Amino acid sequence: MRYADTAACQSGGHCRLCRDRESGRKFRLAVLQDFEVPGGEVDFECPHGIPWDTDVEVSRFSGAITRARAAAHGALSVLRTSLGVGLLPRPEVEARLSVCRRCPGGLAVMRGDDVYTCGRLLEVHREQGRSTCGCVLRMKAVDAEEDCPNAWWPRAG
Repeated sequence: MRYADTAACQSGGHCRLCRDRESGRKFRLAVLQDFEVPGGEVDFECPHGIPWDTDVEVSRFSGAITRARAAAHGALSVLRTSLGVGLLPRPEVEARLSVCRRCPGGLAVMRGDDVYTCGRLLEVHREQGRSTCGCVLRMKAVDAEEDCPNAWWPRAG
């Protein structure tokens, strides 16, 4: 499992220690023993973009960073589909949305009688082996480049 996918990393509570190049080495060694990290080395780059030796209290910003990344990812997908790039045929889109309507993990958020988002809007959430992406599902489902964060969608093509 990737350390970046854990609640401990995503909480932002360890950022200051982890990003302290010298004092945080022991912490990063412990992380490296149990998790996958970028580059597989003790002095790994922060997967959330927090710079080395930062003096900013990043835990306040971790949720905002996650939401900003989710928004940027979604914006790129919307741009692709708006330009007609990588669109799936309607039957494949409906097959994806059908999975969301009966989400095996109960993670889909409904709006009226249909699915709206995967978890809360723009909120990436990972817990107990299940993930949400915070995407608007009707938009995400048409993009052939996108996938369900739990691999529950049928494969495109």
